[in-house]
Amino acid sequence: MNPYCCDSGTRVCTECAWIDFNVELKNFIRKRVSNEHDCEDILQDVFIKIHKSIGSIREEHKFRVWIYKIARNIIIDYYRRNKNPDYELTEDIESNEDEELSANAEVAACLKALISRMPASD
Repeated sequence: MNPYCCDSGTRVCTECAWIDFNVELKNFIRKRVSNEHDCEDILQDVFIKIHKSIGSIREEHKFRVWIYKIARNIIIDYYRRNKNPDYELTEDIESNEDEELSANAEVAACLKALISRMPASD
């Protein structure tokens, strides 16, 4: 079972991406964009892009990396559009495609998603 998706029969879905990633993505964006309204707009743009492109996911194990790549690109576009058209990537935002969380953080994220879907005990 894919830890990022419900039992909808699809490999990954936007709703599960929202459930699993909205809080951590908002924190990720907030660290890079100080204006709360802009942060919310960027988060919304990220999930619109995810929703439009989710069918193109070929490697489910890179789903997290794919989502953060979308977020980074939208943050970069935000700075180029609103702040400085010559904005340069900083090490904080720039990342290569193979960037992954540490093994412990990845396992913790998977467990959190699985636990959140467990039925309530009686």
